[in-house]
Amino acid sequence: MMNQVPDMSKDLSIINELVFSIGNSLDLQENCDAFCTRLLTRKNYSFVSLWLRNDVLKKGEDTGDATCVYACPLEMADHTILPVDHPLFTSLTDGKPVSYSAHDAEFQLLIAEKQILGGAYALYPLGDFGVLKIYVRNRDEAFSSEELAQLHDVIQKFAISVRGCLSHQALIDEVRERTLAEKHLQDSKNALQSFIDSISEPAGLIGRNLSYIVANAAFFRVHAFLRGRDI
Repeated sequence: MMNQVPDMSKDLSIINELVFSIGNSLDLQENCDAFCTRLLTRKNYSFVSLWLRNDVLKKGEDTGDATCVYACPLEMADHTILPVDHPLFTSLTDGKPVSYSAHDAEFQLLIAEKQILGGAYALYPLGDFGVLKIYVRNRDEAFSSEELAQLHDVIQKFAISVRGCLSHQALIDEVRERTLAEKHLQDSKNALQSFIDSISEPAGLIGRNLSYIVANAAFFRVHAFLRGRDI
């Protein structure tokens, strides 16, 4: 019993560290790096990666694939795109984390990294949009249900932060696209104005509500004359 108390205290300390590493940045890479590097060092894991469905990354465009958006250490990453019917995703159909050791047939099907020599994988679903994949080289058995449960809540918190990062990036992209569209519209209007100004005769472009979109000086002089006043 005395030996269990320090272990429980250490586990609680690690969980707290992981919790406080989450959500300190709305940048996806920075958020992942803060959490995943802490996860690796404090739990002595060998590799961790984050996979997200492309229909989440690409504004609803369903390509049937998922992308590895983060991996640590990066040099172990091999495949970066997998179909959503890959065992990495289909093994999590009930929404619960799973683990397989090198002794399990499923283990070989999950390998998408370099330097995989034995060990065990643990897979955690991130809602319905992604998977957090953990690999530990120096172990012979799969993660126990207790080990999987220990990280379940903190990884779900991480999933929420990932969603927040994606929403933040989507907003940035929307603002950027809107700003770019407005710039293109203004550039087009300026180009049209330059063309109209190059015409010596009265010329203008009138909108549907009879407002002037662009017109040259000769046009306004004629317009003012017809209305009985000079400009």
